[in-house]
Amino acid sequence: MNKTCLCKACGKEFPKGEIHQFDSTIRGNYPSGMRLALCTPCMLRQYRSSLLAFKGRAVVIQPLPQRPLKRVLFMRVKPFNAYQFYPLNLMSTRDYNFSQEWIDAISKYFPSEEARCKLCNARAQYNWCSPDLYYRSPFDAVNTSGNFEQEFLCSNCLADRFSKIVCREGLYFDEVQPPVETDGMCSSFEV
Repeated sequence: MNKTCLCKACGKEFPKGEIHQFDSTIRGNYPSGMRLALCTPCMLRQYRSSLLAFKGRAVVIQPLPQRPLKRVLFMRVKPFNAYQFYPLNLMSTRDYNFSQEWIDAISKYFPSEEARCKLCNARAQYNWCSPDLYYRSPFDAVNTSGNFEQEFLCSNCLADRFSKIVCREGLYFDEVQPPVETDGMCSSFEV
């Protein structure tokens, strides 16, 4: 039996696997946010809206392609089925458990207050980075050499780049979190 879900924004019915779980509460850490089941066009609109409202800075790592579920030895290896925001002030807590070394390494890639968007010259609060920032796996160390593709982008230009990858790769997220309230990092991960 094929299960379906309704998009909470447009009200259209979609197969359950084609609905994104949008969470701007960042798992309850920011109660003013919202949790919504959204279709791709509605999720991308909501993500853009969140980017435009965000006042901080973020290192945004391009979403990784979703690989199929597979077994390695006796373990199930899940796909990268989430795109999460990690607030800098929470990264070292028990919920996330990033080392201070990792946090310091990521922090050096935040755009400066004077940074300008590479595409339109507006204020750039995002550094759009290749997954080579962490050697193509969020479980690896940060590439501190800076030898990877990165560009400073404004909210609108970042939303365009993010949307193109999501649509081109056909990505669906069991959890997608936009940047909220404080400096941080956006990255693919598993939930």
